[in-house]
Amino acid sequence: GGLALAAGFGALMVLGGMRIGRGARTPAVAAAATDTVHVVRFVIAAPGARSVSLAGDFNGWSRDATPLEDVDGRGQWSVTLTLPPGRHEYAFVVDGERWVADPFAAVTRDEFGQESSVVRVGGEAARGA
Repeated sequence: GGLALAAGFGALMVLGGMRIGRGARTPAVAAAATDTVHVVRFVIAAPGARSVSLAGDFNGWSRDATPLEDVDGRGQWSVTLTLPPGRHEYAFVVDGERWVADPFAAVTRDEFGQESSVVRVGGEAARGA
């Protein structure tokens, strides 16, 4: 009990930035860190596809780094990822070759005319900022 009390008192002294001893001052600890996790589920209907993966700026546009799973056995492919806040571009890669924009997301074109989709994650990014 005494050890727990001493540890609690020590934590209060550090967190509160209280004076200790003869004018010594412990630094205050900032508690502004937030560990928000943004979970995004990507889904596409691709009946007859042998494989579907997700390529985007969040995985170096790798065509096989993020495979989707055929969740119902009838071509409803899905994967769930955690993404950092911000704007992310992505596309589905069907059968390792055909790049497909998400039909339910905003679309953008690169300098070569290739379409990809956009998802905005968290805070201001989710509101279009």
